[in-house]
Amino acid sequence: MKSIKNSVFSFIICLLILAEAFSSGLFAVPAFASSTGPDESTDNSSDIVLPVDPFHSLSCVPAKGATCTEEGNTVYYSCSECGKWFEDSLGTVEITDKTSVVIPANGHTPGNAVTENETPATCSAVGSCDEVVYCTVCHAEISRTQKTIQIDGDAHDWNEWTQTKAPTETEKGEEKRTCKRDPSHFETRDIPVLVHTHDLSLVPAKDATCTEAGNIVYYACSGCNKIFMDPAGTLGTDLENVTVAAPGHDWGEWTQTKAPTETEKGEEKRTCKRDPDHFETREIPVLGHTHSLSLVPGKDAACTEAGNKPYYVCSGCSKIFTDPAGTVETDIDDVTVAAPGHDWGEWTQTKAPTEAEKGEEKRTCKRDPSHFETREIPVLVHTHVLTLVPGKDATCNEAGCKPYYVCSGCKKIFKDPDGTVGTSLESLTVAAPGHDWGEWTQTKAPTETEKGEEKRTCRRDPSHFETREVPVLGHTHRLTFVPAKEATETESGNKAYYICSDCKKCFGDASGTTEIDTDDLSTAPLGHDWGEWVQTKAPTETEKGEEKRTCRRDPSHFETREIPPLHDSTSPKTGGVIHPVLWVMLAVLSLAGLVVTAIVSRKKRAD
Repeated sequence: MKSIKNSVFSFIICLLILAEAFSSGLFAVPAFASSTGPDESTDNSSDIVLPVDPFHSLSCVPAKGATCTEEGNTVYYSCSECGKWFEDSLGTVEITDKTSVVIPANGHTPGNAVTENETPATCSAVGSCDEVVYCTVCHAEISRTQKTIQIDGDAHDWNEWTQTKAPTETEKGEEKRTCKRDPSHFETRDIPVLVHTHDLSLVPAKDATCTEAGNIVYYACSGCNKIFMDPAGTLGTDLENVTVAAPGHDWGEWTQTKAPTETEKGEEKRTCKRDPDHFETREIPVLGHTHSLSLVPGKDAACTEAGNKPYYVCSGCSKIFTDPAGTVETDIDDVTVAAPGHDWGEWTQTKAPTEAEKGEEKRTCKRDPSHFETREIPVLVHTHVLTLVPGKDATCNEAGCKPYYVCSGCKKIFKDPDGTVGTSLESLTVAAPGHDWGEWTQTKAPTETEKGEEKRTCRRDPSHFETREVPVLGHTHRLTFVPAKEATETESGNKAYYICSDCKKCFGDASGTTEIDTDDLSTAPLGHDWGEWVQTKAPTETEKGEEKRTCRRDPSHFETREIPPLHDSTSPKTGGVIHPVLWVMLAVLSLAGLVVTAIVSRKKRAD
């Protein structure tokens, strides 16, 4: 009986523990964030908020704004277990139509056309460019049209002026500049003649010397080289009037400075009385000579080399004598025996000539067989072998020719089959007459966005034709009125305007004369103008409260936030907070002890 009482007492203690745990908020479930605004309450992780369905595992899918090409969405909550979507974080309001959270893509907003890849037209070549329209929001390319810029005859790109003729004081000069795009385009201009201003320098007086003239003082211009007597350049003169003539030397007597010998000449000197630095010298002949003779033996002359008679030569003075005593002087011409020249034999052929190659013949000197010479034998006279080359008619752009005969051997050209009248390919050529074009005919009509095409055909040969582009037509705006729209708290507005359905440009008037930038059309969202917070649900000790504030501009726009639960100040808490799992384990152990006690007691009674 005592054990039963103990079990009942333990059960009562367990119930009291569980009641205390629930009353103190230990089994509270953390609240989900509000869908209408940020949670501005204090830390309330121990507060109790029980979801409608505790088995949903919800995650927030944040709001995403739509772009030009991608859809957006409003905020919603998705369960990872069942796949359902909800409007609130507690999973109480299910979203059955999932397309209701989708925000459609905005589409591109075209801006003004800009020019890219421009190649300007020049004086000799057309230019081109791309007209491109971009989205003013995402900057993606919407359209691209290629345009042709016609040749501009005045669009020269000049190089710098270069002097081609320098100016003087009497003649104009010239300078030239050339177009960088086409060197055959150039222009010239005169360079004015130079204005001469005398640049006078003083030439000081200089005394005349024996051999060098002097001068009186004068002034000379470094530019025109004229001479003046005054520094102002007003009294002109010439060199003859300012020159002082040289008086010449006043020589003294000759004095020997070096005595002569048989092999070397002597020297004597005289000095000018006016200037001892001026002197001159002259040679004194060598003294009388005694010959030292040597015999030069005789030598026979060859075909091309002279010989000589025997003679004697002095090793001192190099004079030549016919006798060993040196009394009969002679010269080299008298003792020289002239070369007799070759005594040639008859010419003999060593290589026979042909029509294509020359031949050769040789002759030998009778005096010396080692001496010989050769000469060419002309090629044989050519006999033409002619072949007819038929005539060919000229076409529009290809030359023709008249019939002619060509020799297969020498390749010469003749008008007649006998080869007596020579000619050339130039004289036989029949020039191409060129195309005889018909009128231009349009083969493709131009539009506002595409060029057209026209074609013309040669009257001589219909297979010859050419085409050219027809420029695009001028653009006419087709305007649609877009009414004004006022901005709201969350959406932009716009001013009234007109838009062209073709070029997408915007205008302020119905005639399309005043273009407007799309950035100037939109008005920014106003934003919320919140009122004061108002309590809509009072908090208790076990439940949170709620308060709400509303936009003054649009009462349908509001946001809420939680109010923390009240705390019981009359029930002081002791110790730390025990985890809910520990409380459950204590309760289970108490129940188990109660059951065991009851079984043991019943078994004892049975015994």
